Amino acid sequence: MKHKKQHTEYANYVVTFLDVLGQRAAFKPLEKFPIIERSYEFKEALESIHADTVHNVKILRESFVDLFNDLTAERPVPEGIPQAKVEVFKEMRKTNLKYKSFSDCMQFFACLNTDKFHCQAMNAVQTMFAATGGLLLATLAEKKVFRAGIDVGIGIEIEEDEVYGPALFRAYDLESKIAKYPRIVIGDTLINYLQNLAHQNPQIPNQSTDDIALCKSMAEYCLKSLKQDIDGYIMLDYLGKNFSSGLKEAFGEKFQLYFDLAFDFIQSEYMRFKKVKDSQMAQRYHWLYQYFLEYKARNPSVKEIK
Repeated sequence: MKHKKQHTEYANYVVTFLDVLGQRAAFKPLEKFPIIERSYEFKEALESIHADTVHNVKILRESFVDLFNDLTAERPVPEGIPQAKVEVFKEMRKTNLKYKSFSDCMQFFACLNTDKFHCQAMNAVQTMFAATGGLLLATLAEKKVFRAGIDVGIGIEIEEDEVYGPALFRAYDLESKIAKYPRIVIGDTLINYLQNLAHQNPQIPNQSTDDIALCKSMAEYCLKSLKQDIDGYIMLDYLGKNFSSGLKEAFGEKFQLYFDLAFDFIQSEYMRFKKVKDSQMAQRYHWLYQYFLEYKARNPSVKEIK
C-alpha cells in the first residue's frame, strides 16, 4: 500500500508530561475476575476501584481545565499602559499552550517558534508552571498523586492537540525515570532556554524591545520558581516564596486548607511505608515530607499537624 508523503513541520516545543500514579495497582484486585460478572463481590470491587481510578483521573483532568481556563483568561490591562499600546499589550499576553489527555497521562505543550511576539511562548511556559504546581498541591490535598517532567526539544504536531518527537520523550523520561515521587522535574534544556531569555537574547528576527523585556521578566520569575532537590535534579518549587505567593492569590483561603490536607496525607504515607519497611517508598515520601516541612519552617503561623 502506498502512503502519501506528508509535509513535516518540526519546531522547538516545551512539553509537560504528567502521569497519575497508582492506577495499575488500584486495578489489580480485578485480575481475579477475568471478565465482567454479575456477582455482588465483583460489583462491590468495581465500584470501589472506579472511584480510585477512572473517577480520579476525570477529576484531575477537570481540575486542570479549570486552572488552565482561569490562568489563560483575559485580564484587565494594568493602569499605566498607554492607550496606543493596549491592543499590542493584549496580543503579547496571549498564550499558545495546548493540552491533550490520554489514559492516566496528560501532555501540555507549546511551540517556541513564534512570528511576532515571543512572549506568547513564554506565557505558555509560565502557565505550565502555574497549572502543574497548583494542581500538584490540590491533588495531594485530595490524597491523589502525580509526577511530571517539563523540558524543551524538537517536536511535531501529528494531531491538532498532540505533539510527538524528542521534546515529548525528554519530558516523559524526566517523569518516568527521574521524578520518582510526586514532584515536577525541570529539564536542563528548558533551564538554558529560560536563562537565554533572562539574558535578553533575541528569539526572533527584529524582536521588539518590549517583547524582549517581557520575556526577560517572565523568565526570571520562572527561574526563581525552581530549586535543586536533594538528588541534584531541578524541580518546580511550588511552595517556594516566589511561587507560593501566586498560588495564594489563585486559591485564596483554600491555599492553607490544601497545604494542611496535603501535609497530613504526606505524613501518613511516609509513616505507613516506614512501618512496613518499604524503604524505597518511605524514602520518596520522606523527601516530599521534608519539602513541606521547609515551608512550615518559613511560615511558623502554619498550623501544627499532630
